[in-house]
Amino acid sequence: MGNRSALHQDVAAYSGRSIGLILVDIDFFKQYNDALGHPEGDRLLRLLANLLGDALGAEATLYRLGGDEFAALLPCPTDQALTQYCEALQVELEAAQFSHPAHPDNKDVTLSIGGARFVADANSFAMAYEAADKALYQVKTAGRDGWQVTASA
Repeated sequence: MGNRSALHQDVAAYSGRSIGLILVDIDFFKQYNDALGHPEGDRLLRLLANLLGDALGAEATLYRLGGDEFAALLPCPTDQALTQYCEALQVELEAAQFSHPAHPDNKDVTLSIGGARFVADANSFAMAYEAADKALYQVKTAGRDGWQVTASA
């Protein structure tokens, strides 16, 4: 799994191609760590990294941006394809039923997910990242535990 720097470098490998950027934030991760301890938090991060890989498939390149944030880059010819990736991620997480004993809404582990599709180049990546981040925060504002995709950047 790459880091933030690798994410920026890898966009160049997709130059001129339509790709999807998915940003993922674990809802109430601080509460999870506070309730179960950092070793369990680290275990959850590993489980979620595996889940991201399974849900998004072999074509996805995964990144840990820091703390409880992940990202994925993947070939994505249409906005519908990006929507399908986000839905698959949500379905896979719900099926996994990772327990979260400190979730304020008494739910299992949930994610806030934002996505954007763009044609890769140095300038479009910054706009796509901002669009995906805005979509993610719209999910958080609406109560978390969901996904949103913005129109092509």
